[in-house]
Amino acid sequence: MGVWDRVLKKSEIEYLAGGNPIPDLPTTPVDLLTITEVATSGGNFRLSWEGGTPPYQVQSRDSIGQGSWMDVDDPTSEMSFEESTTKMMQFYRVIQP
Repeated sequence: MGVWDRVLKKSEIEYLAGGNPIPDLPTTPVDLLTITEVATSGGNFRLSWEGGTPPYQVQSRDSIGQGSWMDVDDPTSEMSFEESTTKMMQFYRVIQP
């Protein structure tokens, strides 16, 4: 059994699916994405982050544990997001598609 701290490439999956042994792969450092700011002001919501590798995709949903995450705008290389909001509760996340 193997456990990876990253998404495997298609060629790696095909290699393993072919019954080949798990190779000793070199590890590459992961540049973690860290949320650095969450703020509201004057009806605007602002989210900032650092790290990771662009593009970034901001997603939101109305409930923390239910419903689908929906993309907010297009993927971006910016490291912040701001939008006007009137909702009392909204959950956001930043992913790297």
